[in-house]
Amino acid sequence: MHQDQTPRRCVSRPHPELRHTAARVAEAAVRQGQRCPLLMVLGPSDAGKTTLSWCLARALTERHRQTAFLDADLGQSDVGPPTTVGWTWYVPDLERERPVEAREIYFVGATSPADCILGTAIGTARMTQAARAAGAEAIVIDTCGLVSGPVARELKHALIDLLRPSFVVAIQRKRELEHILAPWERCRSITLERLPSPEHLASKPRGLRRRRRQEAFAAYFRDTTTMTLDLRHVALHGLLPGLGEPVDGITRSLAQNSLGSRLIHAERSDAGVLLVTERPVSSERVRTLQEQLPEEAVIVRAQSELEGLLVALVDPEGRHTCLGRLLSVGVSAHELRLAVPIVPTEVCGVIAGRTSVDAEGRETDQS
Repeated sequence: MHQDQTPRRCVSRPHPELRHTAARVAEAAVRQGQRCPLLMVLGPSDAGKTTLSWCLARALTERHRQTAFLDADLGQSDVGPPTTVGWTWYVPDLERERPVEAREIYFVGATSPADCILGTAIGTARMTQAARAAGAEAIVIDTCGLVSGPVARELKHALIDLLRPSFVVAIQRKRELEHILAPWERCRSITLERLPSPEHLASKPRGLRRRRRQEAFAAYFRDTTTMTLDLRHVALHGLLPGLGEPVDGITRSLAQNSLGSRLIHAERSDAGVLLVTERPVSSERVRTLQEQLPEEAVIVRAQSELEGLLVALVDPEGRHTCLGRLLSVGVSAHELRLAVPIVPTEVCGVIAGRTSVDAEGRETDQS
């Protein structure tokens, strides 16, 4: 795994209430006698959720459990780069300077779990399995701050139902988590712990989260190597050219005339008709073409929009070895050029995400 060079941010000393709660919950988890208790922390943004998660990992470690810390907060990850679920071993005082390098990551592809509930749930489950396989004796999962509305409820219910944690620790200001917790009240295998958020915690300034992501992306891709992949020898996942078959001449001519930009590539797959244009085209032109092809989804991407797209490289065991930034798509030559922090020994797949970043780590496009 690439050594994370993200600028460290010092973390203030945890509130005494959070340390006390963490010690009490960790002690209860150890007493249950499970081989590998799983503790999931829920809470809104800026309520102390992440601090409590690190306190729990410390408390379990102090009770002689080799503890894995798993970060499922895609946009504000403390473990691994944004857009991923990552895990690492907890060691004393690890949480004081964050973020930290991940032992393993799962690329979800977006910075908001609302855009990828299934991917977030699968990634969290995969990383939980990886930590257990590595010998974890306790696992703490820090989830995202999305807690309001049906999307939040669907995501959190999926995580709880899929992973069946020993403890669900909910930190809240009022009762904003009750719609998530209520269905699990009578589940005997899950202990619910509720606690109020410390009153002194302040909301983060507007734009801070986005700036932190930019810093994390810039650091992750600071020292990169250009890598070329032959599309004929790797499996593609997501909206990348190369998955389908060339379109017929009539469709190509129709697209060329409707979009008003030279077509670099045109293919048809089960996802629809994917068109790569030389220049960006207006949404009105895309709608016009869609009306002429009503039975197929029409997806139009300008060549410049593909540049900077984040992808994950997959090894033969299905592990996501690292992220890459797409530099160019040579569809006629069946090539992808990527900027990667490491060059994996073997790549059998490429997963395209929904987030694009420039060379400075700024997010340039999210669909």
